[in-house]
Amino acid sequence: MAGLTPTALTWIAAPLFAEAYLIFECRKIYWQDFNPDHFLNAKIEKN
Repeated sequence: MAGLTPTALTWIAAPLFAEAYLIFECRKIYWQDFNPDHFLNAKIEKN
C-alpha cells in the first residue's frame, strides 16, 4: 500500500526497501552478560 519494494540485504539476513536513499548493514561484534551490580543508580535495579 505504501509503494515500497522489500529486498534482502547483502551481508545480513534482514529486509531493506529498494527506495531507501541510505542503508546501514550492522552486525553484532561483541556481547557481554548483563550484570545488575554495574548500575550506577540503585533505583534502576527494581525495574
